Order: sequence, then C-alpha cells, then structure tokens
Amino acid sequence: MKSAAKSLLALSFSLAALCPLSAHADDLRAKETFALVWERLQNSGFNGKQEGLDWAALKQEHQPDIEGAKNIDSLRREIAELLDALKASHLELIP
Repeated sequence: MKSAAKSLLALSFSLAALCPLSAHADDLRAKETFALVWERLQNSGFNGKQEGLDWAALKQEHQPDIEGAKNIDSLRREIAELLDALKASHLELIP
C-alpha cells in the first residue's frame, strides 16, 4: 500500500474516533477534527499540483465552516466539501 493511501486510511480511522455517530455540539471537537484532517492531508503525499490547488485558500475557505459546525451532520458535510474541493476521486469521508 502506498504511503499516501496509508495516510488516508489512517485519516478515516482517526476521523471515526473524533466524529461519533451522534453528538451534541459540545462533543464534536470540531477544531481538533479540522486540525487532524488538515495535518493528514498535508502529510498524505497528495500535493494537488496537477489540480492547481491553492492550499492556503482552501484552508481559509473551509476552516471556519468546519470549526464552526454545530452538529455532526454539518461537521461531516463541511469536511466532505473540503475533500471535494481537492478534486481527488480517492478522498471521501466515510462515517
């Protein structure tokens, strides 16, 4: 398994631990979740150069929405939007 694939697999397991199936806003740990997602994306080996990604702009656009999520559904939706913006077919948030 390639390094990037291993990192993404680890990301999915880590997100599962941070994002319980049902949670109140106090239990979301949205800031920690964003930090983990961002760190794993940066260390995954996916650089987005072919897709023309601007990492700083992506962070600026998506971080406030992810960290401000009020419930588990909005948290997952916002993370999924970040992953979609990466234009990489192999990235997906799986609950």
